[in-house]
Amino acid sequence: MFSFLSPIFLWAASAAAVPLVLHLMQRRRTVRIPFSTIRFLKLAEKRSSSRIRMENFLLWLVRTLLMLLLALGFAMPMLRTRAFGDFLGKSSRDVGLVIDASYSMDYALGNQDSVWERVRQSATAIIEGLEDGDRLCIFLATDDVKPVIEQLSPEREFALAQVKALDTVPTSSQLAPAIMAAWESLRQGDRKEREIHVITDGQALPWNSFQQSDTNRVTADAAPATTNAADPTARASTRMDAWQPEKIDPKATFFITCLGVPNPENAAPVDIDIQPALLVSDTPSKAQTRLTYCGAPRSTSVRLFVNGDEVASRAAALDGDNIGDLLFAVPPLPAGKHPARMETPLDNLPVDNVFHFLFEVRESLPVLCVGANDDTLFLSKALNPGGGNSGGIQVTSVETENLPGEDLSGFSTVILCNALPLSGQEVIRLEQFVQAGGLLVIFPGNGAVANDYKPWSCLPAMPTRITESDRSKTKRLLRWAKPQHPILRNLRMGPEGAPVVTVRRELAWDTLDPKAEMLILSGADTPFMAIRGYGRGQVLLFTISADRTWAEFPLSPFFLPLMHQVVQYGAGIGGSTPFLWASRSLSLSEHLPFASEQDVLADPEQNSVPIRASHSGDKTLLRVENLLKPGVYTITKAGQPESTPAFAINIDRTESDLTPLKREDIPALIGHPNVVVAGDREELLRLIKEHRVGRTLGEFLLWLALALSIIECFYANLKMKSIKSLSETLGVESSGRIAATSHMEPEEPA
Repeated sequence: MFSFLSPIFLWAASAAAVPLVLHLMQRRRTVRIPFSTIRFLKLAEKRSSSRIRMENFLLWLVRTLLMLLLALGFAMPMLRTRAFGDFLGKSSRDVGLVIDASYSMDYALGNQDSVWERVRQSATAIIEGLEDGDRLCIFLATDDVKPVIEQLSPEREFALAQVKALDTVPTSSQLAPAIMAAWESLRQGDRKEREIHVITDGQALPWNSFQQSDTNRVTADAAPATTNAADPTARASTRMDAWQPEKIDPKATFFITCLGVPNPENAAPVDIDIQPALLVSDTPSKAQTRLTYCGAPRSTSVRLFVNGDEVASRAAALDGDNIGDLLFAVPPLPAGKHPARMETPLDNLPVDNVFHFLFEVRESLPVLCVGANDDTLFLSKALNPGGGNSGGIQVTSVETENLPGEDLSGFSTVILCNALPLSGQEVIRLEQFVQAGGLLVIFPGNGAVANDYKPWSCLPAMPTRITESDRSKTKRLLRWAKPQHPILRNLRMGPEGAPVVTVRRELAWDTLDPKAEMLILSGADTPFMAIRGYGRGQVLLFTISADRTWAEFPLSPFFLPLMHQVVQYGAGIGGSTPFLWASRSLSLSEHLPFASEQDVLADPEQNSVPIRASHSGDKTLLRVENLLKPGVYTITKAGQPESTPAFAINIDRTESDLTPLKREDIPALIGHPNVVVAGDREELLRLIKEHRVGRTLGEFLLWLALALSIIECFYANLKMKSIKSLSETLGVESSGRIAATSHMEPEEPA
């Protein structure tokens, strides 16, 4: 059904009658010439009358069409789909709005403008463009789907208020899950006219989620998809986080609006590495950072701050491909946790310019030996032969019954020497110590039987018996099962070759835990030392005792260097993580195993963060939620007045890569027949109007009128040139005689 933007010009269509009137008013002009006979003129008139009428009719038709096209062109006819909807009684539509709310949407555009501000303006324009009876749902695309208006609602004022209150979140985003959630909401409605609007910045990263399904490649062979068809994760799925274009109605229309700049520029630190992993007081260290960059080549600088003071600065050349790691020398620091940050100059995306982390410095490598004096004698002498703090290793020895009074958080390695059995509470404490990144070393002894190991859930293997060695097989050659493991890698064989030890009694098991591995074997294939990862830490289990009761290993020349390697290894894994990524849920028991419900955790702005506790049997698990604000968090222990740094949080740096996606690739990625892409709000509104109202035919009709006018001029010209003179028409020769073979065809003027 047609309508006209300028219907007043339809009156001009009456001009189409002008050519008809002119042709009807045209008269033949009679030329009187005396002839001896008129039979030749009558013959010419009879032959040409039909051709003359046809030529005049064609010329009149062209001129009439030209006048009609001019009138229609200026009247701007449009095919209105809304008019068809009104005619069918189904004019209202359901609209799903998906907004990319990742932190890259905060990209500044100058003059206090940003991509996010344009997002709000575009979303507002979409909502204001709805008509009475239209319904809307709104979803935010972040690292998860966040419904703003989950159920279809006709309340436009409420939707505008919700959009005005929206803000970005410090996470990345995936568009496919949010679009699928919006479609599920639209699917609940009964309307045939459905639209899905996606507002993003054009960054390529959010579109990676569209490559989780191979169904969108059927109609998108040219898409830059890298999905492996053989990958089982790429198959069609019923999950909401997998892109499933086959579930979306082909009649629905996608409007994709990319509001970002064509060539964004951004530089940001994305990682930090502290060397060594566990720092000792008054010892220099190094910090290494890596940059990510997109945009034109340029140079920048990176500054290192420790305890709020700038301690180092480095320049970096940014060319997109050859950005190496930047290494900073860190001056010696006293014992404790020191907040630090890497910082780049202010740019268009300031949220990722700072990378927060902690330097954790200890007085020495603290080791706790648990057991009777006789059981720990050889070990204490091997680790600290001079006493005090010689060699950088500080050994603390306690009896087994005094273990509950020790604060395990002050040690990187705990060694149990014939210390079993332990109470259930102590077993839990030691397992939490391992989960937090500590190293637990267990030497068996005569004080425990196989059943005493059953309460443990972190052991490399579950001992089943204690066996006596055959006298003929007590002397055994130690063999490295994993020579490249960090504990064994730096051990060198002496001139006497591989060590030989006498083993009289040993711990035995039937199977090794799947997560464990054997490091040292005695003899052909008898276990000697096994290791297993548990949480962020490790557990080492020996099959012989730490004294000479079960074996002569303490007298071996390999005992001292092996135990030093074990402690050094424990110091490496025992160092706290310098930073954590922003998360919606974090296990506080894992990262701060000695925190309690009574402690107070504060964010970088000193706002309290609730600690939630859950109980599983005799274990208490602590969690915190929505740790999305970057910076250093502090904790105040119950009964202590001062807070200490707990951990540093950084936003996910994958979002810092602003490499844009080509607009022409978007329809292929979506894999839907009706996809239109806009680059700004004005283009979006025009595309919406063309979809809902129709595209004007005025321009086309005016071009057609121009073509017809050219045809009319050419045809009229050709007809005028074809008119012969009277002498040519009558066939009069120069002598005055009329040629008998002349073809007399009188013409009429055009």
